[in-house]
Amino acid sequence: MQKLIYLLIVAVGIFGCQPKSPHPTLITFTATWCEPCKQVRPILEQLKEKIKVIDYDFDRNKKAVRKYKIRAVPTFILGDLRTHNIREVITALGMEQEFANAFAEKLTAGTLSTCSRWASERRVMSGDFAGKYGWKYHPWVKSLHDTRATFNYVMKGAQLGITEVAINRALYTLDKLKRDVLYVLPTAKGASKFSKGRFTVALSLSPYIRSMFTDLNSIDLKQAGNCTLYLSGSRGNNNLKNIPVSELILDELDEMDQAQIYLALERLSGQLRKCVWGISTPTVPAHGIHKVYQGSTQEHFMFQCPYCGRHTELVWPDCVEMIGEYETDVRCKESFLKCKECQHKLEQKDKPIFLAGGKWEPTAKNINKDVRGFYINQLYSYTVNAGELVSAFLRGFGDELAATEFWNSKLGLPFVAEGAQISEQMLDATIAEHSMNDVRPMIGGEKLITLGVDQGDMFNAVVCEWNIDGDASRDLSAASLCKVLWVGKHTSEDWGWLDQLMSEWQVLYAVIDADPHTNEARRFARRYPGFVGLTRYRRVKNAKEITTTEEETRGVSMHQCDRSSWISAVMSRFKSNPCRILLPRDIPHEFKQHLMSTVRTFKRDDHGNPSSHYVEVGPDHYLHCLVYNEISLHFSPMLTDTRIGKVL
Repeated sequence: MQKLIYLLIVAVGIFGCQPKSPHPTLITFTATWCEPCKQVRPILEQLKEKIKVIDYDFDRNKKAVRKYKIRAVPTFILGDLRTHNIREVITALGMEQEFANAFAEKLTAGTLSTCSRWASERRVMSGDFAGKYGWKYHPWVKSLHDTRATFNYVMKGAQLGITEVAINRALYTLDKLKRDVLYVLPTAKGASKFSKGRFTVALSLSPYIRSMFTDLNSIDLKQAGNCTLYLSGSRGNNNLKNIPVSELILDELDEMDQAQIYLALERLSGQLRKCVWGISTPTVPAHGIHKVYQGSTQEHFMFQCPYCGRHTELVWPDCVEMIGEYETDVRCKESFLKCKECQHKLEQKDKPIFLAGGKWEPTAKNINKDVRGFYINQLYSYTVNAGELVSAFLRGFGDELAATEFWNSKLGLPFVAEGAQISEQMLDATIAEHSMNDVRPMIGGEKLITLGVDQGDMFNAVVCEWNIDGDASRDLSAASLCKVLWVGKHTSEDWGWLDQLMSEWQVLYAVIDADPHTNEARRFARRYPGFVGLTRYRRVKNAKEITTTEEETRGVSMHQCDRSSWISAVMSRFKSNPCRILLPRDIPHEFKQHLMSTVRTFKRDDHGNPSSHYVEVGPDHYLHCLVYNEISLHFSPMLTDTRIGKVL
């Protein structure tokens, strides 16, 4: 009984009041005929010395019974009448244990004032780290839970516990802060898999978290009381519209549609309190997570070396003693970590000990502290040893995919493989003697000239002349030399400008980006039937296949092609020796910048198969103009100079 009284008094303190305060009140409903009520009477008399007790007779106080919706006796309610914060305590026999359980839960809930405390008490894990959630093997995650910055970005290697932090933040925000959360992944399919594979598992392992939600079967929307957890893919405007939230989590930022990130951020604009999380393994420099990390505090996880006592960090290759010469060399497993300050060996099994006292320290100067950035790599991992890292590094020699995965997923750093990006040296090697101001072609001439137009806020246009000097029956692109005649841009409101280009350059075939001004593009194409086509990037079965359809009743050709394959076709012209593209000597610097703003990287599909794709780290409109010229080439030979003369 004394234990019960103690729990009651502590529970009262959680309401923000001291014992004997007039505010905490225990309201009891008993009856003279109720035997359990008689058993608990001595306890109630003792409690009257500690807190205010209001005792209602169930049979004589029907108004109070109706007010508190009492259905059985005894019933005990603990509350603060000043704030009307009322909680039902118990309504059954065996009440001492139930009292203890109820107040113990209240006591626990009152101490969970931070996300890290909440996670350690509420989350339950499975697998290698089964049991209550903790950070013994991931000490860098503890303080991440409790950051108070508005913007938080984590550039990381794979499998370092950061996604669990994001899940904890989402659940804590719903449960304790009572605010809505939007959790965004790259695709809707990915969001669905994540919901089933991560959130559903979290709910199944923790009875408390499971009790938070009213509909456990919903995939993209989970209701927790009056708060909502939204899970969405980043593709498509409709996925992120009309979702006002105060906590936004962007998981795998680099794989998202970068334009949609700003739409997601707009969901917080109406909130006084807001928090943004972006987490991702990086891909290429100045893109995605690396781009936002560069504008942050750029914090590294520092710790004290157990041997020299100096504060240091784990970085590649300074902290690895590499042993072995090739990937399958058995000596690789003898590699080990070392302190970069004193060179002493750091034992893998001791990581939880010497990293336990580590802390995040900023490396950037004069940066807004409300934009925190964190970097962590697999050298810190308890499950990845130095030998595995060395083998992965050696595997990357001569294997671009393996090298990319090592730098991105192991080290958590952006990486550009040799030849994955058009360089300024490549561009300079293609400069020829002709000028953009040279004499325009004669009407009805025999030159094979194409036009590629990328539309948006501005028209970007490139005019090319083609010389077929190889076997076109095998590969028309490879058999053709491209000569860039002219490049330029103009406001997209003036479609007459494109009419002028068609006539001025005697264009044999033009391909225009179908979006965003699709209707205007169709009208333009109908003015030149058979000489203008629209294009959209789509996945196709064969890499360089072009699928062409005539849009119903519109008489306009719509070409569909694989984005990565056709960008590769353009880039290969600059890498060939000799090069297969010629640029005018007065080519604008902006054109060069656009071509250097697209970088090839690799990712694996849902089946684990690797595929190359391109990410843009800046405007790349002129690159796509070249792609559209490349597509135009495959339709131009079907036309004759007599037909083009009649049209133009």
